Amino acid sequence: MIKIRDIQNEQKNLTDEIVRATGVSERFARLLVSRSVGSGREAYDFLHPSAKNLSDPYSLRGMREAVDRLHAARENGETVVVYGDYDADGISAVTTLVR
Repeated sequence: MIKIRDIQNEQKNLTDEIVRATGVSERFARLLVSRSVGSGREAYDFLHPSAKNLSDPYSLRGMREAVDRLHAARENGETVVVYGDYDADGISAVTTLVR
């Protein structure tokens, strides 16, 4: 049986690990823990992003077909419409895709 105190101790230990690994405040480390960041290394990587930590986009189902279709559209002079939403990541993603 899992006890609430055990979970709280585990979260406190993880919070302390994140503070040591990243130098962020305890309050911010608790926020990272609540967002499912599971280690000091994970927190460091999240706060210091690099291209080497990105996942392979071709691991997404249908990505190869989508890329092939975009290449075919370019070769054939077709128009491609890109839809996105208006929040920060939506605008960034559409801009990146169009460019």
